[in-house]
Amino acid sequence: MSDLISKKAQELVSRAFSVNGCKCCHLAPNAKGYSPVGIGGRNGRKYRAHRLIWEATHGPIPDNLMVLHTCDNRRCINIDHLFLGTAKDNTQDMMNKGRNKYRSHVKISTKAQVETIKSLKASGQTLNQIAQRFAVSMETIRVYLNDYRQAELV
Repeated sequence: MSDLISKKAQELVSRAFSVNGCKCCHLAPNAKGYSPVGIGGRNGRKYRAHRLIWEATHGPIPDNLMVLHTCDNRRCINIDHLFLGTAKDNTQDMMNKGRNKYRSHVKISTKAQVETIKSLKASGQTLNQIAQRFAVSMETIRVYLNDYRQAELV
């Protein structure tokens, strides 16, 4: 199987196109933005391109680890942009880079912040404007405006 992986990896790299320092897989991305690759025909193993490249270069990926991107480009197969990490590492990387789709409510932790949110809403600001100011989701703002989380505040 490793010969097939190496051969497919070489093919992917040779057909990759460059975007902002990334080597992007030429294969169409799936719904989550990753490029799927099959090895061994119809009944063979399915990979995401970046994972196949990692295995071809470094060997098998341990069960508890993921192949992460420093560039945040899911189609990137540039080995210099890939590193191993845990699910926790992946989440922390996402939070550090501000890529979290559902921003956490933990950034709102005091009654004073909630009072500011309420006064901003009363002054006519939209939920989206307030959410951007506090770097949280609009749903988080809605929750605090409706007093659902007041007991947790200091």
